[in-house]
Amino acid sequence: FPSHDNSGLISLGLLVFLLTLGPGIASNREVTLDTAILKFLHQVIPASWDQVFILIYKVTGKEVTAILILGSLIFALSKRYWAEAKCLAFATLGILLVIDQGFKPFFNRLRPGTFDANLASLVDVDGKSFPSGHAGGSLVFYFYMAFVLSAHFPQYRQLIYLAATVWVGLVGLSSYIS
Repeated sequence: FPSHDNSGLISLGLLVFLLTLGPGIASNREVTLDTAILKFLHQVIPASWDQVFILIYKVTGKEVTAILILGSLIFALSKRYWAEAKCLAFATLGILLVIDQGFKPFFNRLRPGTFDANLASLVDVDGKSFPSGHAGGSLVFYFYMAFVLSAHFPQYRQLIYLAATVWVGLVGLSSYIS
């Protein structure tokens, strides 16, 4: 059987799904599901971990991530890894444009802790909450780096992907809690 690349069709389907779903989740009012998840996380994660999540949030912020991306691009270009550099540049730029310039203004959704002082953010964060550029950018960057590293070090592939999965999970959690 010939192989068919359905990625364009899948991407179009996801875009239509999000555009259809958008008006239902776009909100300047409290979203019950967000508040319930945040309350649950505050109940099961001890307050003593707050500083850990604040540190993770800050270490994976746009300033530090920009330095990591720039360093990765310089390294890839110096080694003449043209394809890797190009993919990294387009992926990270794509996240910035699609999430921060496209979806965030479209959904216009306030952060979950906005309406409850007990659920307020641990760090001072501006902007809307959904989708998370912080978590999305980390997902793209760290999993792409895991892909590149595992291609060069296949013997450590499982460990690399495990580390990336745990790290991205912590970043996502810190984005939600912080």
